[in-house]
Amino acid sequence: MKTRKPRKDGRYIINVSFMDNELDLIEWADSQGSFSNYVKQLIRDDMAGRRPQPTAMSQLNTNPTGLDIEALIKLIQSQQGAGANETVVTAEPVDPPKPKANKMKIQGIMSKRNEQGTE
Repeated sequence: MKTRKPRKDGRYIINVSFMDNELDLIEWADSQGSFSNYVKQLIRDDMAGRRPQPTAMSQLNTNPTGLDIEALIKLIQSQQGAGANETVVTAEPVDPPKPKANKMKIQGIMSKRNEQGTE
């Protein structure tokens, strides 16, 4: 468990990040009123056992895209049996993220160049 420290007013602040493909989650939470109260109620329901817990089997039957594995297998098998009408689905390669510039290093290099230029 993370060690959290309260702010001066005694509140704890927790940030939640969402990806572009999760905008529907944000819209749903916004439609429920106060985001903070909504999340707290979900946690309370979870703790009280009122919310169904995912079974280990259901977790195994899904992949990170959220698609049902069995449906994905059927789709692949149907595509393999398509013969001449076979459709090939390819994904675009994803470039790795560019490293962020270290401002302190850049400032150090620039100051050294400036010092060398003034000598």
